[in-house]
Amino acid sequence: MEKKRERVERDNLKMSVPNNPIPMGYMGNTTPGSLVQRTRSVSEGAITELGVELKELTWTEYLKFLLLKKALLVYITMAEVYFNKKHLGRTLKCVKRAMNCHSMVLCLGGQGEAQPGHSVLSFALGVAGDCYMACVANWDSMPVYQEQYNTALPAGSGIAREVEKYTTELDRDWTIKQPRDIREAMELAIKCYSRALELAGRQDISLIRRLANVENELGVFYMNQATALVQKISDNQELALTAMAGAQDLFNYSRKYLNQGIAKFESISDLSNHALLLSNSGRLSRLAGHAAGLQTGQGGGAEYGGEEAAHYRSAVEYYHQALAVLGSKKTSSQIWDTVSWELSSTLFTVGTLLQDHAPLSTQSREEVEKAVTEHMSQALKYCDTESLSPRQVVYQTRAAVIHHRLASLYHHSYRCYATDDNSGRKKKLKQLSELHYVKATQLFLVVDRSAEFLRTVLERAGLTEAQLPAVKGEGARYKLLLQVLDTVLETGVMVAKMVEKEEEDIVDKEEWEEEKKMLETVVQRIQFILLSLVKLGNVSGKGKRSKPDKKGGGGATIKESYAAALKCSGKSCSLAKDVHQLISKLVCDRGGM
Repeated sequence: MEKKRERVERDNLKMSVPNNPIPMGYMGNTTPGSLVQRTRSVSEGAITELGVELKELTWTEYLKFLLLKKALLVYITMAEVYFNKKHLGRTLKCVKRAMNCHSMVLCLGGQGEAQPGHSVLSFALGVAGDCYMACVANWDSMPVYQEQYNTALPAGSGIAREVEKYTTELDRDWTIKQPRDIREAMELAIKCYSRALELAGRQDISLIRRLANVENELGVFYMNQATALVQKISDNQELALTAMAGAQDLFNYSRKYLNQGIAKFESISDLSNHALLLSNSGRLSRLAGHAAGLQTGQGGGAEYGGEEAAHYRSAVEYYHQALAVLGSKKTSSQIWDTVSWELSSTLFTVGTLLQDHAPLSTQSREEVEKAVTEHMSQALKYCDTESLSPRQVVYQTRAAVIHHRLASLYHHSYRCYATDDNSGRKKKLKQLSELHYVKATQLFLVVDRSAEFLRTVLERAGLTEAQLPAVKGEGARYKLLLQVLDTVLETGVMVAKMVEKEEEDIVDKEEWEEEKKMLETVVQRIQFILLSLVKLGNVSGKGKRSKPDKKGGGGATIKESYAAALKCSGKSCSLAKDVHQLISKLVCDRGGM
């Protein structure tokens, strides 16, 4: 019997059949509704239970499944290596292949098998997002990156065929592709970071910060495009309607991304970046306010208010929020200075608009004057003119302009009063105007703004001269004119500087033309004052007219000075030098007047 069985076995040897797996001698859980799936450690007896939605894999499919899991890790490693080498095109190609491998793993093994790979895939998508932003920073090299992307990777075609064989187009991830422009590159970076956060399954601070940063960049990108459109409106009013519609869409896109970035930085308590995005939001509101002003035809004399004022109020609020987030300058001195400057600029702009386009139809002149003063004073508060810093000159220039505008405001209000009005309010306005003129003059001298310095001094002289109609008596008028002359002669210190620049031949043409006009005005004012003094004659300190002696007295000195002033011509090639000599002569002769 035993011999017979051995003979049958020899005649019917068990041979392996190609493409058919050899049955193994183990039994798994054969409960209905489950399927036993071989894993990498199946030879050690490990069994993985998969859901009912999965199909049963053949042994060839299973080996492909294992290889694709390894290929996914390889592609991610290669992506990191290429990124460090700045081969951005190949980096994106590797991440794309890794995503395709993940799609096949998900299709064959289900969510249970794909889940362990989510962390590395999240890392890969983060690298892809960084890669897109690096492309934005080096957009001139984009043709090189495109060539790298289109170059086939080793064994890439075979893996691609297998992926296409087992997955559909809907199954595959299409996040990674070549960007057509900067905007699309940033949008793709946002998609990558967002998907990476989803796969991470937890709050990854690094990913959130990078995502918020891209949203800020994209928001600023749309803002810059809106700025270009608004500029077109300023240059060509015929394009106003269509350009404004496009600008409004860009404002909305920019606001959306900036708000998203603000929310993300706030969620991770990144104070510096949170404040920076609030500052950018303030800048966007300022731009929207400027556009609204152009739309309402402010160039034609329209009053400040309405939508324009609402946008500027929003901008001021954003800047105050940014400073509140920072708390103090210690958090980030650079961002604090930036926000403070932007806030000062916004307050100054609003004050200027209120002053130049006063809403007198809705407010009284006193209310407008109060609003201008408040905005200018607040703008001045954020100008640190004392501390040594790269912005010190800018702060000093802005402070000088603010003081000059406040002085002009008080000067205008002072002139609105009747000549014979001796009220305390009028006297207060004159004092305030003189105070701000003096401060503006000092600052313009420090920052070497010649034309503005001369203009400010002449306006202060005009303020003193405005009292002449109310002065009775030739002696008092004579003394007042001498005060006006003394004020004009204060221009000498700046004219001396202008002479040095003229001799060194470092004068900017446009700047010199403006300075030349002011020098001519100085000469004209001196001539007018001296002529007025000549007409009044030589007046003694007691107000009694006295005749000049033969040797010449005050009257002769004034006539001589007037003759010298008439010789000073604006057509002279050395105007600054001539004016300086005239002023020096008048200063020397002042005691004899």
